[in-house]
Amino acid sequence: MRLDEDTMADLAGDLIEGLIPDGRLDRLERVLDQRLSGLTVLLEDLHHPQNMGACVRTAEAFGLTDVWVVSRHDDPFRPTHKIARGGQKWIDIHRNREVNVALDDLERRGFRILATNPDAADALEDIDFSVPTVLCLGNEIDGVSIDVSSRAHGAFRIPMYGLTQSLNVSVALGVCLYEAARRRRAAIGREGDLSPEERESLRGRFLTRAVRTSRKIAEAISKTRSAN
Repeated sequence: MRLDEDTMADLAGDLIEGLIPDGRLDRLERVLDQRLSGLTVLLEDLHHPQNMGACVRTAEAFGLTDVWVVSRHDDPFRPTHKIARGGQKWIDIHRNREVNVALDDLERRGFRILATNPDAADALEDIDFSVPTVLCLGNEIDGVSIDVSSRAHGAFRIPMYGLTQSLNVSVALGVCLYEAARRRRAAIGREGDLSPEERESLRGRFLTRAVRTSRKIAEAISKTRSAN
């Protein structure tokens, strides 16, 4: 049976940690301290893999722990590695084909659902990010679906001052996350919002991702223990 990352970390975390250079480990610790689990995004039916890859890279860069991806296409998530540049390695991606399944999951986790809407009364800077929030973005042509807009607890717009009234979705996400992450951190009074338990769990997963041979190491330990 294939070992999951949490099991790998439990089995071989200390050994794997010893293989990571001190400078690299210090950087991982700083990143963990700045991670946000109370801010996430839902990306609905993006048409182009390069947009998806850019969005994942952007979400990771602003410190998000998770991204929800909804697509009714055959391949719900196919970011180009050149565009994502490894961003998908450091962020957990939840894939769904039905948007209501994703929204159900987010609501169970306690997220307030906000949808983009160019006609919304509230601008992005008017939003209170002290509560866990998911920002829902659709593709450039259709925007978010009726399913999302009807279930959203609110909507927001990105202020636009030119003749152009829409942005590429990856650009829009960057604008949204710059403001949302800044306001989230200001609201909670610290760089990250992970609980000690969340941080420890994510730390274990980060360690396994930082060493290419971590799976082989964990599987070898597992086989040895099973044999004994």
